[in-house]
Order: sequence, then C-alpha cells, then structure tokens
Amino acid sequence: GCPCPGCEERMVRAEVEQHVAASGAVHLKRAWEKVAEMEEKVAEQGRTNAEQAGTMQEQGRTIALLEATAAEHARKDALRDTNDALQAGTIARQEGEIAGMRGEIAGLRRHADALTRVFTW
Repeated sequence: GCPCPGCEERMVRAEVEQHVAASGAVHLKRAWEKVAEMEEKVAEQGRTNAEQAGTMQEQGRTIALLEATAAEHARKDALRDTNDALQAGTIARQEGEIAGMRGEIAGLRRHADALTRVFTW
C-alpha cells in the first residue's frame, strides 16, 4: 500500500475496526453460548423440581394410605375392645347367675336335709 500518513491511518483504522468487529463477534458468540448454558441449567432445574414434586405427591399418597390403614387398625382395635368388654360383661353376668343357682341349690339342699330329718326319725 501507499506509505502516506493518510492512507496508513486509514489502513490502521480498517485493521482496528476489523479487529474490533472480529472481537465483538467472538464476545457476542460467547454471550449467546452463556445464555444457552443458563437456559439449559434452568430447564434441568425445572425437570429436577418437577421430579421432586412428583416424589412428594407420591409420598403424600403413601402417607395418606398409611394413615387410612392406621385408622382402620384403630377402628378394628376399638371394635375388638368393645367386643371383649361385652364378652367380659356376659361372662360376669353368667358367673353371677351360676353363683345365684349355687345359692338356690344350697338352699334346696338345706330344705331337703330338714325334710329328711323330719320324716326319718
């Protein structure tokens, strides 16, 4: 090229502009790559959050099932306890009846003994 200062200045300016443009393009490309990386991280975190939410829902269903099972067991235990109490009451009543019958038998024996003494002497 031409060695005069004007031409040389234009050439230097053109080189600088070309360098700035190339450097800017590199920076722009890197910036968009960073954006893409960040978007991928956000998407990955979103997927992780969705999985965790699904896991929590599943755990919630499991807990509800366990609570329902525990409530059913408690209900059955209460029924069993009530049944046991009723049976114990029935047994106690029957034992009372048996004691009453024994008392009657003892009374009848005394009466029979007395009659036997009266009629055998």
